[in-house]
Amino acid sequence: MLEGSANTGQTNPPSSNQMGIEFMIFERLNLPSSGLSEDSISTLMAARKPNTLQRYFTVWDQFSKWCKENKTDPLDTSEVSVVEFLQKGVELKLSISTLKSHVTAISHFSKVSWAHKPLVKRFFLGLKKTSPVNRTQVPPWALCLVLDALTCEPFQPIETIPIKTLNLKMRFLLAITTARRVGELQALSGTEGKLTFIQDRVVQGCFSPKANN
Repeated sequence: MLEGSANTGQTNPPSSNQMGIEFMIFERLNLPSSGLSEDSISTLMAARKPNTLQRYFTVWDQFSKWCKENKTDPLDTSEVSVVEFLQKGVELKLSISTLKSHVTAISHFSKVSWAHKPLVKRFFLGLKKTSPVNRTQVPPWALCLVLDALTCEPFQPIETIPIKTLNLKMRFLLAITTARRVGELQALSGTEGKLTFIQDRVVQGCFSPKANN
């Protein structure tokens, strides 16, 4: 159930594990406070996707917990707190684009455009210099060769191969058929720095699966 905030009069964000439809309800409940008409709200809601709001809530939940641990109010925080939270993401080897999406999520709930704050802008400028994007021009492996290998032993015949081998084969085929872009396939790697385990997910390089919107 969604609960109201005694301090702000707005609806508190639910936990990140609630369904996307509840995120849309939360968003809709907060828009009337800005004086918008129902027709305008409906148009604005069309721009929001449940999975986008779910990511926002996940980040907000993490930021709120971080603020609680550091004895600060997430709805009345500072540039310093936002930068310190982002630095934790750097330590987890999150990409610059992911960290920028975190800023967007925090701004969404705090109603502050943190991306335009001097310290935050300086943080990302420094991050680009200290953690440049590694653009590999030549993929470290060839998809056609791997697919050919999957048609031979030890991956065939499929009726007699071990379950573990079949599982690995199916996972790989699932990964390559759900990549958003062909260029992301080269991010599939188990080498150090390519695979990162964080609280709610595993980050594999820049690989991003498709999401059903």
